[in-house]
Amino acid sequence: MALIKDIFTSAVESNYLDARHLSKNITCAACHNKDILGEAAMENKKCLGCHGPLEKLIDTTAPKDFPDRNPHKSHLGEINCAVCHAVHAESKVYCLECHPKFEMKLK
Repeated sequence: MALIKDIFTSAVESNYLDARHLSKNITCAACHNKDILGEAAMENKKCLGCHGPLEKLIDTTAPKDFPDRNPHKSHLGEINCAVCHAVHAESKVYCLECHPKFEMKLK
C-alpha cells in the first residue's frame, strides 16, 4: 500500500502528464487497470477515449505550413500514443528521431 501512495505522491509532484491528468481529477485508474503496477504500455483506445477520435485529433493537429507532417497521421500507420506522450517521464517527438530538421514540438 505504501508503494501505491508513493506513486500517487510522485504523480502529484511531477512535471509530467500524470500531474496534469490528476489536476483535472483524472485518476490513475482512468488509464490503468486496477493493477497500476502491471503492464506499462497503454493502449491507444484508453487515450482516444478522452482525446479522440483519431480523425478529429488528426484534423486539429494538422500543421498549417506542412500538413503532411502531422504526427497523428504517421506514414508508419497507427503507432502507440506513448511513443511520444510519456505520462510518467518527459515526452518526445518520435518523428524527430528520423527527421531531425522538422520543427515539431509537443504542446
